[in-house]
Amino acid sequence: MDSWWNSVEIISKYNFILQILSMSFLFLSLTAGAISLKFSKRLSDLRKLKETAAQEIDSLRTQEIEKLQNELINTKNELKDTKNELNNRLEKTESAVKVTPLPERLYKLLTSIDTKIMPSLKAGHTNFEGGITATQFVDLQDLAKEPGANKYITISSDVKMGIGMGQEGVTYGVKFTLTPQLLKDIKR
Repeated sequence: MDSWWNSVEIISKYNFILQILSMSFLFLSLTAGAISLKFSKRLSDLRKLKETAAQEIDSLRTQEIEKLQNELINTKNELKDTKNELNNRLEKTESAVKVTPLPERLYKLLTSIDTKIMPSLKAGHTNFEGGITATQFVDLQDLAKEPGANKYITISSDVKMGIGMGQEGVTYGVKFTLTPQLLKDIKR
């Protein structure tokens, strides 16, 4: 019986060791669970931070895109205004630089010399003579020297200078011939 009794004692020792081992495993299991729970919580927090950061980045991108779109619209409007202004300036420059056709300029000069010249040409008179200022004489000569002017006007070489005194000083006695073609080529 000794052996049976010893066997209970042995079992009891082993049972105690088993209980200690069981409690150790239970403690280790609880510690592992706590550590796992801690890591799970931390991982969840990191995912939330990542999502929040992604949302903030998307919001900032959206705001930046809206800001850039507004700047683009403003720049586009400024360019459109500048283009319109440049087109207006170009039109003004072109009209200022545009040479008025010879018949129009000749008509204007003849009318400034004497308003009766053009109606007289319409009535069939082609030869004219009279006194004009030095400026008018120079302008008339310049126009008569232009290419194609001979189909509208011919100035006689018989010019008399100083036949009278006007506001500009010396006047010139000039004879010139106009052609009816001038009336046809005037765009009035």
